[in-house]
Amino acid sequence: MRREPWLVPKAISFLERELVTPEWVVFEFGCGGSTLWYSDRVRNVHSVEHDGAWKKAVEEHLGRTDVIELVPRVYAHVVGRFPDKHFDFIAVDGRDRHECVKAAIPKVKDGGWIMLDNSERSKYDRARRMLHKVSVEQVGFWGGKGTHSPSGSKPAPNNWGTSFYRIGEDR
Repeated sequence: MRREPWLVPKAISFLERELVTPEWVVFEFGCGGSTLWYSDRVRNVHSVEHDGAWKKAVEEHLGRTDVIELVPRVYAHVVGRFPDKHFDFIAVDGRDRHECVKAAIPKVKDGGWIMLDNSERSKYDRARRMLHKVSVEQVGFWGGKGTHSPSGSKPAPNNWGTSFYRIGEDR
């Protein structure tokens, strides 16, 4: 498993060069290579995952079992256990993204970021509209995700979108 997010390469560069700091506290809906990548760069990362076998595979590469929480069905509510304005960054790259975005908005610090992966998909229109209403800055990247998939089994299409939304004080 590669220790990098399966995102549009320019989005990874944006994260690396413009956003991520060692002091960051990150929440992630859906785990994978990104979990490994964040754990190498930030103070704290908490991920939720619905697939037990995938969670175990990521933990084997992570070398820890206290980062990823297994929640077999709907997991948008998990971020609600944390205080409002707790996270510097929330990555939405898992199930039920509209509900995850809705739950994430109050949990991001003023000036913090929410990332919506696969933001080109029409089924995430509601999530995008919600983020546009509360963000003071939006940055999007489009293209292929490279030649690897999380499982290493197939190349990625060339029409993916990864969007970042900086959340303002007035939500």
